[in-house]
Amino acid sequence: MTRHGDDPSRRRLLVSGGTLAATAVGAVALAGCSSSPSDDHPPIDATEDELLAIADLERPPEPDDLPLEVTEEPIDEGIDRVESLLAEIPDALEETIPNEAVRQYVEENRDRARDRLEGLESQPEGYARLAHLVTTRRWAGEAEAAYAAATDDRTTADLEGSLSDLETAVATVDDELTRTGDGSEEAVVVYATAERRLDEANRALEEAARAGPRTSDVELIGELADRHEWGRATLEEATYLLERQTTIGDRSFDDEFESAASALLDDVRDRIEELPADVGDAGFELFDEPVDGTPRERLASDLVSTARGSYENALEYSETNRLGRSVLTVLGVENDLLAIDRLRAGSDDLVLDRPDDADDVRTAKAGAVDAIESAQEESERSALAQRRLNVILTSVGSGDRLLERDAARDATSAAVAATANYGLATVQARTLLEATEWVLEELS
Repeated sequence: MTRHGDDPSRRRLLVSGGTLAATAVGAVALAGCSSSPSDDHPPIDATEDELLAIADLERPPEPDDLPLEVTEEPIDEGIDRVESLLAEIPDALEETIPNEAVRQYVEENRDRARDRLEGLESQPEGYARLAHLVTTRRWAGEAEAAYAAATDDRTTADLEGSLSDLETAVATVDDELTRTGDGSEEAVVVYATAERRLDEANRALEEAARAGPRTSDVELIGELADRHEWGRATLEEATYLLERQTTIGDRSFDDEFESAASALLDDVRDRIEELPADVGDAGFELFDEPVDGTPRERLASDLVSTARGSYENALEYSETNRLGRSVLTVLGVENDLLAIDRLRAGSDDLVLDRPDDADDVRTAKAGAVDAIESAQEESERSALAQRRLNVILTSVGSGDRLLERDAARDATSAAVAATANYGLATVQARTLLEATEWVLEELS
């Protein structure tokens, strides 16, 4: 593929660029960016209440996360699993667990699981509810196992046997993984989701294997049970999605996804290698002007570091039979590289200068909301774009959380960091459709 590789003007724009947004495997939003303003940068004219009011402004709703109908069956099974685990724990624990610390440990995990189960109804119908149950099951599993251990009814040997069986089950599903369906775009999103859940199951097993001595056997058994339930829940979800996808169609996508991932990675490789070596200098190199104390400074450093990480992740996925994840991740890389083009060109009405007051921060968020809503409307029928929009939305949410967390302590730094997040979401949303079309060119 040479759509971008042979354009020298575009290459010049990208010499100092990178990607800021997190990929589908996980968002790295400009969080942790608060620092006290220097003498060269006077405080921004914004009060805590003004910034908190901006954080409260409504965000666009999340698009449907999966282009596949999820039936009630796996959701009901997940609910039954949580309820059966919690049913093993009596309401009053003083008689069975005299140790206050152990009793509190069991109660906290039981109560967290109960509260999260009650929150299931607030989730949108379909996949969001299925995904919500994973953490619910983890907390319930930890509480039940800790209670059993505290009452001498569970040992580490019991958990080790269950974990061994789970490891075999995960390996079997992984070894038999093939990709079929009808539309390639929808299949990428479904398989990326199933692959991510398989990776989580493997990570749960790895964490269980690394679990060392704890202050008590109860705590160790609880931790092992948490990892076991995590692995079991994510394996069951992955298996369900894979089986459901086979009912959509019998067209094979393995070769197509492998070819697409390879071509897409080839197309971005040179641009990734041209990124600034020192992320500390990225702001000046990217914008060709001093950026200290502005949203540009925060944008640029994360652009470069996240671009490299996203590319490396996509490359690793392509080499480890995670082809859906590879294609979806490199979509994010291209989205960010296109965003850099617009930033360098300076053609967008973004608030990238240091905001003067709360109105500038509010304008930045409004711009992000408008851009995302426009992208949602224009890409309503694109499964890839809708999934990517969920990632873009996290930048708006991160900006809001920065204001909520830091407005009282350091309103100036919170305003600058939040403005950077809102600007990021804006420029990503405005370049999303072009990035999506770039991927679709490689999917036959």
